[in-house]
Amino acid sequence: MQESHQYECGAGLDAGTVSPMEFYYSTRAENLASKALALSCGLAYQYLEQKTDQCGGKTYELEIYKKNL
Repeated sequence: MQESHQYECGAGLDAGTVSPMEFYYSTRAENLASKALALSCGLAYQYLEQKTDQCGGKTYELEIYKKNL
C-alpha cells in the first residue's frame, strides 16, 4: 500500500534566508528513487532532519537537497 504524505511548503526553512535563486527539495531517506531523481537533476544534499509521521507516529529521516538556480 502506497503511503501519501502531506508536507508544508518550505517547512523547516527560514523564509528570510532562502534566496529566490535557490530550489529546495526534500525526501524521506529510504526513498531511493526520489534521492536518485534529486541527484540526477543536479541537487546537492544539504542536511538531514528527524521527523515524526503525523498519521502513524513513526519517526523517519527527511533529507534536504538544494540547487542554486
